Amino acid sequence: MINSNILAMLQAQVAQYLTDTCTIEQDTTVVDEFGGTTPAFVVVASSVACAVITIGTDRSIKAGLTGDQQTITDEYRIILPNGQQIETGWRVTVGSDVYHVTNILDKRTNETDVQVIARRQR
Repeated sequence: MINSNILAMLQAQVAQYLTDTCTIEQDTTVVDEFGGTTPAFVVVASSVACAVITIGTDRSIKAGLTGDQQTITDEYRIILPNGQQIETGWRVTVGSDVYHVTNILDKRTNETDVQVIARRQR
């Protein structure tokens, strides 16, 4: 376990590199006016400091088909402040870019930050 003073110093160091801001949304369903359910995203947190990092080119770009249209999916690591609530299936919006969280990387960050793997489809 890291000493609390050192941990606070490390968290402050990480915070210096979180130069973007994002909105975090949870995937849920809402009841529409007809009593049916509709998929929706609900804002969990806004104006959250973050950093978006491209994962190496061998893993980061995947081509596929959606209907008859070819799509390219890029994979990224998103770093958030320690303690930030986020789950797989949620999405993170930075500017006009929307990322879908596929994996949480919390085992090796030593509580300095929260990291996720996310995909952006274009």
